[in-house]
Amino acid sequence: MSGPGAATLSQASTGRTGWVVMSALWAVDGTSTVMIFLIGLTLPEIRNEFNISPVQEGYLGSAFFVALTTLSLPSAIWMSRFSPRIVTLLALIGMTVTAVLQGIAPNYWILLAARLMFMYALVSRTQAEVMLIQQWFSGPRIATLNSITVASFGIGQLAAIGLVPILMPHVGGWRGIHLLLAVVYAAVAVAWFIVGRERPYQTSATEAAPTALRVDGTPGGPAGVLKRHPILFVIASTQFGGAMAWATFVTFFPTFAQDEHGLSLITVGLLFSAFPIGGTIGSLTVGPLSNWIRRRKPFIFTQGFIMPILYLTILSMGPDNPLISWLPDSFVSSDSWTLALVPFLVIQGMMTSSVVPMIMTVPFDMQFRPREVAVAVGLIRTITPLGSTIGPVLAGALQEGTGSLETALFIVLPVSVTVGLIGILLPESHPSRRTG
Repeated sequence: MSGPGAATLSQASTGRTGWVVMSALWAVDGTSTVMIFLIGLTLPEIRNEFNISPVQEGYLGSAFFVALTTLSLPSAIWMSRFSPRIVTLLALIGMTVTAVLQGIAPNYWILLAARLMFMYALVSRTQAEVMLIQQWFSGPRIATLNSITVASFGIGQLAAIGLVPILMPHVGGWRGIHLLLAVVYAAVAVAWFIVGRERPYQTSATEAAPTALRVDGTPGGPAGVLKRHPILFVIASTQFGGAMAWATFVTFFPTFAQDEHGLSLITVGLLFSAFPIGGTIGSLTVGPLSNWIRRRKPFIFTQGFIMPILYLTILSMGPDNPLISWLPDSFVSSDSWTLALVPFLVIQGMMTSSVVPMIMTVPFDMQFRPREVAVAVGLIRTITPLGSTIGPVLAGALQEGTGSLETALFIVLPVSVTVGLIGILLPESHPSRRTG
């Protein structure tokens, strides 16, 4: 069969294959996110078993972000040379092995090392996802794809917060959860081996040529994009303060809610699930909305000014808070008052998760070559998680110094205002309105 009809059929088949590939990658994203976010719920058991300090708890919470900070840019530069399908498969195998190591760790330091190795395996395949997106999709779909990618993280976070407290008593506590996840990662690896596909880039000879220098003397390799476009460092720094606050919140809020308000682990899990629900809504809608109004920037700086207000409101909520105290005594004296927190957690989840897809879409908007996009995204994934690394450790140190987790959270969480302060200075990157 030949002619226009055959071409249309081929394009449809290619489109379907691309969505299958992305669906498999989103399964990797979602299941790996469970490992990242279960730490806030398993910390009480781990703390009791290993008798660890708040700073050591912060190290466990920061492991993912340490891996992102130290490996994202090198992997974008060097590992983008290799088959993204194979890189993803090897990463999944590494995640399976290190999940088992966490489940059988005999002491804190081996647990920390195994968790860090898991995160390095996870981060090693993030550039592969950037490459695969560019192989299968282009144009306005990129923002939507980034939105769905972030939404898959929200679904994984929701699974961690909603299911982990329920499953822990039935699988042997925090150790059993890690071993159960190892089985999940092994299954995802098998699925990726079956459905993972690559597609050749449609590049010009100039783009494909491995040049050492451009005519103007600036570096011509993929890493040279950082020198040619220094605005990328500003873009990558936008979410630094937001990441500090976000990582601190997801690491310590479950413990804060249990210690400060005496809530059960299951109650905290159900309550905190409102946060990723909002995150999923925010991330799924922001891509199409930004394409509709043809702007990225408003979805960055507006959220940056709202987030610190919501964080402080959530921390201040309690039975004695004026927003709660007017409710009937029977409502306030039970855990039912926590229902008043739900809308704030949903909105905050929407705010935090709608910023990330926009920042991640900007390098795609700037019309770089595929490996240059991977490097630009790698820079974002280096600087942003540096804030996520510092946040929980700083909060843990402040808790030790002041003796109060509440005080530590009130100091760290307002730093998220920097997203608004930097975001308002960014140039608009949407292809139809780009000014720089």
